[in-house]
Amino acid sequence: MQVELMPFQMEMLQRDDEKLLIACCGVSSGKSYAASVYIAMKLVQQNTIIAAAQNFTALNRVLFGEVRKRLNEWKIPYEYNKTDKEIRVGENGVCYGATSENPDAILGMTEVNILVIDEAGYCCENLFNWGSDRLRGRTVTMPRIRLFTSPDSFNAAHAWFVNLCNKNPHAIINASALDNIYTSDEFKADLLERYPPGTQLYDQQILGKIV
Repeated sequence: MQVELMPFQMEMLQRDDEKLLIACCGVSSGKSYAASVYIAMKLVQQNTIIAAAQNFTALNRVLFGEVRKRLNEWKIPYEYNKTDKEIRVGENGVCYGATSENPDAILGMTEVNILVIDEAGYCCENLFNWGSDRLRGRTVTMPRIRLFTSPDSFNAAHAWFVNLCNKNPHAIINASALDNIYTSDEFKADLLERYPPGTQLYDQQILGKIV
């Protein structure tokens, strides 16, 4: 598997022994790519995963769409069931899809190794709580929760997510478009003009911080 990783993506992999990591990502920082790389790698390693998004469209087109791109790029055989919202790799690698629209669909699951939520700041608290509760069972020796979110524009992030960030500052990894090797210098210069360093907008839109 060949993949070019940016600083925050490398940090997430290096800190993979930690239960909770929260990637608060600025505009065009590679959030979706990072989430898809993480899920695809864990599928290849034969983990059981719950991957969640705000709604089915976001799950299917963005999160699952990017995961399938990674598997295709790496030439990894997989099965995708759009109806059941599942991606399977090998004998034991499975990713179950979940959404904030229907969080109770995951109730009753056990033996899940990893919970990944895309745009976690805008998903409901039940999705996080019930998803976290699935990380149990005899085969789950190291449960992992990986949350990815975009800038909190207009204070749209849910209170549970803001509180989680405030209680776990050590778990937060901020990602910036300035470190994205796939964005042009012109695009980065335009971002800095719109969101100047030293301002609250810079912290929010560029660094992805909760402000």
